[in-house]
Amino acid sequence: SSDLNQKLYVTPVTGGPTTKLLPNWDYDAESPSWSADSKTLFFLGGVGLDIHSFAVSLEDGKLKQLTHERGVIGALSSNDDTGLLLLTFTDPESPPDYYVATSETVSERSRWVRVSDANPQVENFELGRYETVHWKSSDKQTCEGILIYPVAFKPGNSYPLIVQLHGGPTDTSRNEFSSDFVTYAHIYAANGYAVFQPNYRGSNGYGEKFRMQIVGDYFRQAFDDIMTGVDDLISRGVADPAKLGMMGWSAGGHWSNWTLTHTDRFKAISTGASVANWISIYAETDEQVSREVYFKGVPYGNWDNYTRESPLMYIQNAKTPTLIQVGEFDRRVPKPQSDELFMALKKQHVPVEYIVYPGAPHDFNELETIRYRMVKMFAEFNWFEKWIRGKPGWFEWKSLLSMLPDSQPEKEQQESKAGQN
Repeated sequence: SSDLNQKLYVTPVTGGPTTKLLPNWDYDAESPSWSADSKTLFFLGGVGLDIHSFAVSLEDGKLKQLTHERGVIGALSSNDDTGLLLLTFTDPESPPDYYVATSETVSERSRWVRVSDANPQVENFELGRYETVHWKSSDKQTCEGILIYPVAFKPGNSYPLIVQLHGGPTDTSRNEFSSDFVTYAHIYAANGYAVFQPNYRGSNGYGEKFRMQIVGDYFRQAFDDIMTGVDDLISRGVADPAKLGMMGWSAGGHWSNWTLTHTDRFKAISTGASVANWISIYAETDEQVSREVYFKGVPYGNWDNYTRESPLMYIQNAKTPTLIQVGEFDRRVPKPQSDELFMALKKQHVPVEYIVYPGAPHDFNELETIRYRMVKMFAEFNWFEKWIRGKPGWFEWKSLLSMLPDSQPEKEQQESKAGQN
């Protein structure tokens, strides 16, 4: 269920009752795999900003935390022949790589054997420093998130702040290397921005109650979580209150739309693959179950819950310049949602630009659409540069193409051939 943590169950292949493991475990239990002797079940669990590896004994049901690193274990598996453990690991300074350990050494990172180095160039990059931040939300709940400092940060100075909202909504911002086209925080840090990644109500990694609090009241409390976090960074002197931007994809885009229609404190917003109207998306999307959970039933005869939580209902409040982006063949949050938002902002005379990516699905994860990720990031970054920093212009294809490998020689070759014809 979309609102509940993932549980572990074991069923004998020869028949018999199903056993629920770790009945008091209040986090997701993901990616289970067996030990070589089938007496232990390994799994991954996200706790706050990190993902650790765990083992549960089938004999006595006892839980053991295997890793305690600041970072993300992305996979853990056991080799039946050798008993060796293969794991992936990433942290804010290191992209994911493979490591080998034993059951005796897995708890000590210094004893892991690194068996891949997929991105050696990163060692020469200047990266933004990650800091775990905590603040009190409007209901006194302590919330957690990540602050990424500008590369050239100097204490006492305030900086433009980009608020990056994770999707899901049950995803979580983690202590991992930022290389995804949805966030790419290090690009902002290298260009003098601070970046804030709040884990708002509905995020996983903080227990089932925290995760389920948006059921029946989707945006209100989570929006407060985000904004009180922004206020905390302003009060610390890190964030310039006159230079705020927000970006999000999928559920992060939903919250960006809610922000657009509930405050004018931001200078620019980028929203991607996002919902404007919960009633119309119900028939458009490939997934209705989560909507029925979050809005307590189907929309028919339950209009109030769906309309009250639709950003489109409050579009008259929108003033912030907004960039809308979506894949043409997005099945999860289909393009008509972005059409509705674009039309509404045009009618409200709000500065808006709209990019549709031909043939692209929700996550741009098909080979022929991966190239769109570069376009998305380039357009988005320059949207903030224009509206937050006041830089002239916005998006030019010539500028984008000049960044691509061998683009200039190819252009010169074409011009040369044209001159010969």
